[in-house]
Amino acid sequence: MYISSLPYRYTAAQLHFHWGTSITPAGSEHMVNTKQYAAEMHVVHFNSDKYSNMAMAIDKSDGLAVLGVLIEIGEFNPAFEQFLMFINGVKYRQRVRVPGFNIRALLPARLDEYYRYDGSLTTPPCYPSVLWTVFRDHVTISHKQFMTLATSLYSSHAQDSVPLPMNGNFRKTQPADSRVILVSFKESATEQDKSKGVGYKIEERDEYSS
Repeated sequence: MYISSLPYRYTAAQLHFHWGTSITPAGSEHMVNTKQYAAEMHVVHFNSDKYSNMAMAIDKSDGLAVLGVLIEIGEFNPAFEQFLMFINGVKYRQRVRVPGFNIRALLPARLDEYYRYDGSLTTPPCYPSVLWTVFRDHVTISHKQFMTLATSLYSSHAQDSVPLPMNGNFRKTQPADSRVILVSFKESATEQDKSKGVGYKIEERDEYSS
């Protein structure tokens, strides 16, 4: 799976989530008009035209491209059950092999409306190596689905004497400084005004590791 309409081919390497807590469900790493969402999904891609894998690309200025999807609590989302059903298998930092699933179903319906800027990873060492694309439209998951995400996982191992819940695993928003943020849409734009948007190609794989 890779992003098209960019100068290089960026191939998907992994996806992960950031979320708030069961008490304060506000854990997105991007805010839009001061609004913070319950969670955020990142689909991480590396520049496969120039680098052989993500480890080689991670600290390069043109190394990574990440799709950011804002997640709000609302209607039940059956697409998220594709992996939430396996979450108890990785409760204490285990690894589990899951069947291949449709990542496109996790994304917003419209891929042509987004914010784009050059930024960094949101986890240490925070390399400034990411071309960010954050979709304008959010997706929803139910309150029960959010609670599954927010309360099921631990940073500790099963044998540790003190369990450490994994929640609130988001980085606070950072100053924009001199970054230029490109917007692919206008509030009152007609269809002909809109950008081509993010092209997405999916190459079938039988299974993914989580």
